[in-house]
Amino acid sequence: MAGLDSTAEQYYSSSDNYGNYQYISLDKVIDTFNLRYVGDDKLINNVRRYDIIGHAKKGLQELNYDALKEIKKLELEVGDDLRFTLPQDYVNYVRISTVDSKGNFRPMIESTRTGIVKAYLQDNEYKILFDEDGNALEGSSITEDNSQNISVQDANYRARGYEEDNMNRRRNQYNIDTSLANVNGTFVISKQDGYIRFSSDLPSRVVVLEYVSDGLESADVSEMKIHKLAEIALYMYIRHQLLANKINIPEYIVRRAEKDYNREYQKAKLRLSNYKLHQLVQRMKGRNNWIK
Repeated sequence: MAGLDSTAEQYYSSSDNYGNYQYISLDKVIDTFNLRYVGDDKLINNVRRYDIIGHAKKGLQELNYDALKEIKKLELEVGDDLRFTLPQDYVNYVRISTVDSKGNFRPMIESTRTGIVKAYLQDNEYKILFDEDGNALEGSSITEDNSQNISVQDANYRARGYEEDNMNRRRNQYNIDTSLANVNGTFVISKQDGYIRFSSDLPSRVVVLEYVSDGLESADVSEMKIHKLAEIALYMYIRHQLLANKINIPEYIVRRAEKDYNREYQKAKLRLSNYKLHQLVQRMKGRNNWIK
C-alpha cells in the first residue's frame, strides 16, 4: 500500500527505518493479494490463507535467487585454521575477496584442483573400519592436509605451467592458465560441512563474503520483505501456483497465468538490474581504444 508510515522526524531518528520504503512486508503482500485476487466473482475463491503464505514464501525464494539481487556481505578475519564458517542464511556465494589496506576488494578464485573430502579409516587389508553402530570411522584426509599447504605463490606457479616432477619444477612454454592465475589467494567451499577453507598464506587476513539468501531467514512473515519493484511479480507467482493446483481450472487459464508471471518476472528483473544511462555512456567512452 502507498503512503508513508512515519514522519520525517521519526524516520531520521532511528537507523532501523532507513531504506524501508523500498520494501513491502510479506504479510502485506498476502493481505493485498487476498483483496485483489480472491473472491466469489474472481478466478480464485475458497482458498486458505496458509496456502497463500506457502506460495508467497516459495515465490520470495525464487525471486531472491535471481531477480532481486539482494546481495549480503559479511566481513571476517581468517584464523589459523584457515576456515570461515558460512552464514546461517547462506544459499550461494557471489564473490569472495580479500581486503587491501585501502578497503578495496581483491577477488579470490575457487580452487578446482583440490577439494574438501572425507577419509575413512582402513585396516592393513584396505577394508573400511566401522564402529559398533555400523558407521564408517573417519580419519584425517591426506588430500585436505596437503591442499592446506597451497599458497598463492604455488597457485600462480602452477597457472604458468609449472608442475611437480621429481621435486624439480619444469615449465610448460606455452600459454598461462588464466583460470588459476590470481595473487589474492584461493578457496574451497564445503557446502555439507558449512565452511570455506582458504590457501595457507591467508591467516589474519580480512575476507569479505558476498552471498545470496532466500529471504526466509525470519520465521515471521511480517519481517520478511520484498522490493516493491518485484511486488507484482510475486502476486503473479502466487496466482499461477494457486490456479495450477486447483481442480477444474481450464488449462488455457493456467497457461495465461504462467505467462503473466513470466512477463512480470522479466519486468522486475530488468528494473532491479538498475542500469543507468550515464554509467553506460561512461563505459562506452573507451570503446575505440586500441588494445596494445
